[in-house]
Amino acid sequence: WWVEVRPCARATVPPPWRCTSAHVVPVLWRPMLGSPEQLVIGVAAVNGSDFHLERASNLVRLECLLDGDAAAAILAASAGMDALDADLAVRSGDALSDYRAVFSGVRIGNLREAEG
Repeated sequence: WWVEVRPCARATVPPPWRCTSAHVVPVLWRPMLGSPEQLVIGVAAVNGSDFHLERASNLVRLECLLDGDAAAAILAASAGMDALDADLAVRSGDALSDYRAVFSGVRIGNLREAEG
């Protein structure tokens, strides 16, 4: 079998009116206060008209890291994400620039601009 591979006649780039720009932040959880270690438990994206909060897919894996303290950590991380979701629905981008943590271990990272 022979497969002929030809380059595309012309590269296509999405037109600029189809791209969306947004502010994006990681949502972080620190297992021990004062420690530099932190885990990403989600990512929040906000543009002028909408928001999206993507949660970490499997917080149960914290059981491997924290053993008996995992249930409390999972509850804190989930509650922190729920609170941020509700705050984003009410205050949109202000919820990221003026973040109000429900639990002391949950915080947001640096705000960045993204486009896609």
